[in-house]
Amino acid sequence: MNKCIFLGRLILDPDVRYSAATKSAVVNFAVAVNREYKNKETGKYDSDIINCIAFDKRGEVIGNSFKKGDRILVWGAIRQEKWQDKDGNNRTTYKLHVEGFDFIEPAKEKSMSMDSAVAAAQKAVSSFDGLGEDIDF
Repeated sequence: MNKCIFLGRLILDPDVRYSAATKSAVVNFAVAVNREYKNKETGKYDSDIINCIAFDKRGEVIGNSFKKGDRILVWGAIRQEKWQDKDGNNRTTYKLHVEGFDFIEPAKEKSMSMDSAVAAAQKAVSSFDGLGEDIDF
């Protein structure tokens, strides 16, 4: 099963574009997700950048509702994308294909408790219940 859940902050405003063929939204954005432990040298949390893509109405809502710094809970499947660059080198990247999301807080509030974030994640996990696997917290 390929299901991932990430809780983090957008590092830039979502990039909203529309497909020329289908006229549907294609929205790219990236989420910074803090690691569990602080870096011993800096005393700050390191983070991983998760590239995400959302389509159609879901993408439009993300594009219109979120901006740089906003906290978001996203879930979906990680997909590998391969291509050749202009020099003919093979390139690979991974993106979360967003199947769902939840509003956590705008950047200016920054007051959501960890309990509230866990409750939002449990809500997301409940959407996986019909998939035949249990996820415990």
